[in-house]
Amino acid sequence: METIYIYTLTDPRTDLVRYVGLTRRPKKRYKRHLEEGRTYNKDKTNPHKRNWIRGILLDNLKPIMTIIFIAHSSAEADDSERRWIQFYNNRGCNLLNQTTGGEGAWGHSEETKRLIGLGNKGKLSGRTLSAAHKKNVSEGVRRSQTEEYRRKMSEIKRGKVSHVITDEIKAKIAATLRARWQQKFVESFNKEKI
Repeated sequence: METIYIYTLTDPRTDLVRYVGLTRRPKKRYKRHLEEGRTYNKDKTNPHKRNWIRGILLDNLKPIMTIIFIAHSSAEADDSERRWIQFYNNRGCNLLNQTTGGEGAWGHSEETKRLIGLGNKGKLSGRTLSAAHKKNVSEGVRRSQTEEYRRKMSEIKRGKVSHVITDEIKAKIAATLRARWQQKFVESFNKEKI
């Protein structure tokens, strides 16, 4: 049985709900919302939400994510998202959702993926590459690499590197990485709950 979470994003400055969404991975989705607010990407589909999050981040705050419903199927999640958006709209919340919800943000069906894949075979930026063009690109890459560069890359790929990582160095690297991950693990539990 799958678990799908319906959640809200609330403005910490006003305590008003501004967005209703659904996700299978709340922590990952919350991080993605924050990342959208930190970066500018004109291709993003909801600039109003992005700018709202950016404004909160500029005030050294973060939107508050609250799980409001747990669904156990895509159909139930879509229906619940629609109802929650309607619920908050009816109460005068100025939601930043661009739709009434329930579109099913679950990606393409397997058949659609197959058809997209077939349509994109051999294409780059909307154009089909001829065999001659592919050959020219390949030869151009080879010409731009010096003989010494190709020799070094060949040695590396065969496992003959010019430097050796001793067991002592490997142990130090492992200890450092282990300490970093432990620190991040502890920090994730000490951060405010989403």
